[in-house]
Order: sequence, then C-alpha cells, then structure tokens
Amino acid sequence: MVVTKVNYFVKERKNWSYPLAQCSVVLDDVLKLNGICIYEGANGKYITFPNTIKHEEGTEEEGKHIKRNKNEIFHPVSKDFLEYLRCVIIDGYQKWQEGKSFTYSPTDGEKEVETKVEVEDGRETKKTTVLP
Repeated sequence: MVVTKVNYFVKERKNWSYPLAQCSVVLDDVLKLNGICIYEGANGKYITFPNTIKHEEGTEEEGKHIKRNKNEIFHPVSKDFLEYLRCVIIDGYQKWQEGKSFTYSPTDGEKEVETKVEVEDGRETKKTTVLP
C-alpha cells in the first residue's frame, strides 16, 4: 500500500500533552484513515492512531479504582509499514509547517522510500526515509 494523500488539521495545543496536529491519510486512493495525531516527544515527532477507551470500575479487592482499557481502532501490522507511514506523515507535516498546503501528496514528483538497516550495539534497526 502507498500513501497517496495526507490532509492536516490544526489542533489547539494547550500544553505538551496535546497533539501538534491531526491528519487523515489516503492509501492507494481507495482507503481513508482519519484521526491520526502527531506529537512531539523526547526522541522527536511520532504518530498515534485513534482509539477507544473503556472505563470500568474495579472490584472491592482492587480498591474500587477505575480501570482504563485502550483499544486502537486501526493500526499497521507491519513495523516497516508503520515506519513508512510515520516518515510520510512527518515529512508532510514539516512541509505544512513551512507554509505549504494542508494537503500533502507524497506521490507527486515520484518520491521514493528508502529503507536502511543499521547495526548498533549488536541490534539491528531499520530506518525508512522518504526521498526528495
């Protein structure tokens, strides 16, 4: 699957725990995913997927506290696709911040995706980037 369009939406940011922006992603011009949020963390920008949170009251033994069960509505199954999606969304977000359109089409200009495998401290990591 290829990202064909990303639309960005302004979010009111009251503090650091609020998203920088929200976006919808169109895959292969046939499937639209809404509600993906972009956050800034200690290791840079990252994305989250929409979820439902179910609140349940605990039992007497548990001290009657409220339990929260978080279920994502959708998410990538493959780490490679997650990294590809993250790169495309963040790349478009940076272009949006430079004053360009609210809509980003990574397929314009025949952009390519490059995946590099790096080994550091005996651990293999994949880095995916969107080529200009």
